[in-house]
Amino acid sequence: MTVCIPPAITHQPTGQQVNANASATLTVTATSSQTYWVRVSGGCGSVDSTAVAVDLRPVIVTQPQSGSVGTNQTMTLSVTATGSALHYQWYRGSDSSTPVGTDAPTYTTGATAATNYWVKVSSGAAFVASTIVTLTPCGGPAVTGVTQTAAGPGCKLITVNVSSGDAGNVTYFWYKGASGDTTHPLGGGPNYLTACPTASTQYWCRVTFNDGTCSTDTTAVTVTP
Repeated sequence: MTVCIPPAITHQPTGQQVNANASATLTVTATSSQTYWVRVSGGCGSVDSTAVAVDLRPVIVTQPQSGSVGTNQTMTLSVTATGSALHYQWYRGSDSSTPVGTDAPTYTTGATAATNYWVKVSSGAAFVASTIVTLTPCGGPAVTGVTQTAAGPGCKLITVNVSSGDAGNVTYFWYKGASGDTTHPLGGGPNYLTACPTASTQYWCRVTFNDGTCSTDTTAVTVTP
């Protein structure tokens, strides 16, 4: 279902008196994009002009924000705007040569080097560009591997291996699902997790420096009962 809000005229045009062969400017103000035309009438009849579209430029209420991205991580950028029949086009870089994403007010980046992003919000032919934001990668803990070993019937012990230089300065938080999916948290703990799923399930871990400055997401491992 598409909700359509009809336009509303907030200022009506008013009649004017002009001299012969002079011109007059008629003005109307509306709250939504609309097509306008004019009918010119005289003693010998009337003629209609061609129709022209007047689109109202959207207003960005909340700009996307810059941020830091840890190793193997993504970041979701978002914009909030007001206007009629809005469309969104995200771009990577400082110009419009690299469009990315879909027609949505959010865009999830891939794991990336330092990169700029911005979004164009349009309503008909009118548009507004957001501020340019920068995603800056930060070096998270050095994860050297993820292993799994048998831990009883139907269970596996999943272990995250971190370089010796970082091992004593990190915390671990485990998740169920694809790497980067934080919708199924399992909680914090040591560098290992005992998993006993009833069906094939993926698990991964976010390893973060104790000061919270940066983190690394491990790859996901699949445990089969």
